[in-house]
Amino acid sequence: MNILQKIKVAHRTIILTAVAVICLCAVCTIFLIERSVSQDYAEYIEEYADLKGATLDLDNEFLHLRRYEKDFLLRKDDGSVAKHQAMSLKAQKLITELRSDENAQAFAPLLNEIEIGYQAYIAVFARLVDANKELGLTPSEGLEGSLRAAVHDVETLLKEDAAPTAMVEMLTLRRQEKDFILRRDPKYLVSHQDALSRLASLSPDAFGGEAKKAQVLAPLSTYGRAFVDYADATSREVSLRKEISDRFAALEPTLQTFIAKVEGLSVSKKAESKARSERTTTIVLASVAAMAVLLIILATIVGRSISSAVVNMAKSMRQLASGDLEADIQ
Repeated sequence: MNILQKIKVAHRTIILTAVAVICLCAVCTIFLIERSVSQDYAEYIEEYADLKGATLDLDNEFLHLRRYEKDFLLRKDDGSVAKHQAMSLKAQKLITELRSDENAQAFAPLLNEIEIGYQAYIAVFARLVDANKELGLTPSEGLEGSLRAAVHDVETLLKEDAAPTAMVEMLTLRRQEKDFILRRDPKYLVSHQDALSRLASLSPDAFGGEAKKAQVLAPLSTYGRAFVDYADATSREVSLRKEISDRFAALEPTLQTFIAKVEGLSVSKKAESKARSERTTTIVLASVAAMAVLLIILATIVGRSISSAVVNMAKSMRQLASGDLEADIQ
């Protein structure tokens, strides 16, 4: 207080005003810093939200790939293959983007595993498509088309002069053929070969003579080879169906693990950002309160020093007015 009494009142007022301005500027600066920190946290959270969204998009694209795969196997159409290829390009692009995302670097091993599994799945699908094209996407194409053409030639010849015995064996052949195509059970291949041998071993009379039998045996042999080729290709196609299911089954858990880890990280980052934001807000409020208290204390001290000076002056003036010329004027 003694120090303040040595300073002129006008100067005390200037000091108080300057401190008030400094405090106001400090408060504004703190609020700007708090706002900047909050924006940084918001952008931080948004980045992880984008990463989470990308992982869910990838999961959705993988499910679409599986759907188009099933559509192709059911419909045997090129349209499903085109859709599968278009979706595979989108999935590959998204995997590449995720690999370059800084926020996903912590999951690089998982992403590598996903990409390897994905590439293996796509490669098997391409082989599966080729296998079905080899078999024939329609009954008149591929090995099935060759099989149908061969059996048509045999049936045409048998209808001319064959006895009922030969026709019964031929019907048995066709039944075994259709059962195999429908069920893809290897036992029908064995049954078909047995029926083919029985038909070929029938007497010439069953075909309408020796020349007629020789005429039938040539396309019958072609039909037998065509059926074996079709059965072998079918066996490969069945193996590829299992392989592609196994590939996807191995890929899916890895993808789900990746999604779960990203989700967990996103939640933890949100909690961390919220905690930091709350700490920043607390610091801001504490700083504002401290400055307000400081300003109030300083204003009180300066105000009292000014009022004290005025009171002392008034006291000295009263003493002078009463004739006390030795009064100390403060």
